[in-house]
Amino acid sequence: MTRTVSLGFNPMWYIADFTGRPLAGGFLATRRQLDPQQIKLVFKDIAGIEPWPYLFIPNNGTLTGIQFNANGSQGPFYFEFDSATAAETYRLEVYDSNGNLQWTIEDYTPGGGGGGSIITEVNNLTNQLTNNIMWRNIGASASPVGTTFLKLALGAHAGLAQTSSNAGPDICFIKNTTAASDQLQFLNFALQGNLFTPDTMPPFYLNYTSNGVLGETFKYVQFPITSNVQNLSDTEVTVSIWAQCTGGNTDITLQWLQFFGDGPSASTSVTTPIATQTLTGSWEKYEFTVTVPNVISVTNPAPQRGECGNDGLFLQIQYPLGAATVINFTKPSVYIGAFVPESDFEPFDYIDAKINAPRTGYIFDSYDLVAPFGYVYMNDGTIGNTGSGATSRANIDTFPLYNLLYVNVTIPSANTLCNVTGFTGDPIADFSANRTMSIPRALGRVFSGAGLGATLTNHALGFFNGEETHTLTIAEMPAHNHPGSTFNTTLINSGGGGQPTLGSDITTTKPVSVASQGGGLAHNTIQPTSYLNHFIKL
Repeated sequence: MTRTVSLGFNPMWYIADFTGRPLAGGFLATRRQLDPQQIKLVFKDIAGIEPWPYLFIPNNGTLTGIQFNANGSQGPFYFEFDSATAAETYRLEVYDSNGNLQWTIEDYTPGGGGGGSIITEVNNLTNQLTNNIMWRNIGASASPVGTTFLKLALGAHAGLAQTSSNAGPDICFIKNTTAASDQLQFLNFALQGNLFTPDTMPPFYLNYTSNGVLGETFKYVQFPITSNVQNLSDTEVTVSIWAQCTGGNTDITLQWLQFFGDGPSASTSVTTPIATQTLTGSWEKYEFTVTVPNVISVTNPAPQRGECGNDGLFLQIQYPLGAATVINFTKPSVYIGAFVPESDFEPFDYIDAKINAPRTGYIFDSYDLVAPFGYVYMNDGTIGNTGSGATSRANIDTFPLYNLLYVNVTIPSANTLCNVTGFTGDPIADFSANRTMSIPRALGRVFSGAGLGATLTNHALGFFNGEETHTLTIAEMPAHNHPGSTFNTTLINSGGGGQPTLGSDITTTKPVSVASQGGGLAHNTIQPTSYLNHFIKL
């Protein structure tokens, strides 16, 4: 399917009435040839983005058209066509300012003459792969990489969740074994002339070094493209990448991962090769025009999304398996259509705006009373799947937040903070089974940093404590006495009828009553505080 926009005849159109005078204030109605009851838009610009305004034509009911000026002229007019519906041309009708029909053209398509027609193919020049230069990266991994999953840089994240399936947000390195001595590091290009001309050269690239071992079945860098596996299904795209190999095995394989989400009903993920490319020792750009596989296929005739709704499309760059290699790459891209632009550049500020947009679990404060779309009000309620009966939000889009809280708050605290009804220890199973989760308590509470501060007590993520007022117990009172509350009396033995004689003295203590003080009331423990509503990102 190719959408084209063509300039119709002369840039400016002129229309006349039956006497040859300018049809001042006349109208041009543009209709679908296959269904003249419907408007078929005409555009002001060659990109086919801004349509002409359509006004009601007098005495013609709901019929609308483009009005011409007092000189009977207007334009330029750009007409839209789609190769997938070649028979869908225009029916043009011209009316005067009173709505009287002047003339009609059936099955109109722009042609040459009178300045000719410039035909421009309109393609989406937006790179569908967020952060293809891997800005905001880890710098360098351990050597060797001692894990099968390693986050490298921030990437597309809306609607995706980091689960055991590893089909989550961000750009990651994923492999099946830690036996190989792999290392990844982002290295800066030396200051020099542009090696990528006419493309722009990024400041750094991803360097991968491995000694290779037997038993490797997969080892790739994974880029999230979009949530919702259906979005680019059966769409023609062009994939490109800049890469080089400076030692060892020279082959990389680009492939799609169609992930159908988590949950017992989810179809098995589908991995489809795009191309295997043999690299050279020089930086080169490789391009592949392919069609993203249809989610419906011979092997998957009735695909099903999982109950968690976190399905998506990913690009994987597979390294050589079981082989030593040194491979560098940067700027993988996915463009809709059959070509890529010669120059692909996005300023860091633009990339930052996308990758650092509010992510799942981010919180903001507001005087608003209702959570904006994409957030949930932290009202000490619950979240869960559509049929869960959760009080704050019961919808499939809560899974990324449900999963985040489950892993980071619920399990470490043994289900005492973000309480899950019927807790099993498996966020996917519990969400799919419509078990609700308590949102971290926020109403009337002050937020504080989790962890063990110097000289302070350790507080786990999501933990809550404290009280508004407090009454001191006896144990909490400082140790003290009350001077003058007792006195001593000494008794001296004396001989019978004579002078007192020294003997064993007896000392006794006599209590003295002291009047009671204090009211025993609780004291306020709240610092001066202003209260707002808290909202958390789904």
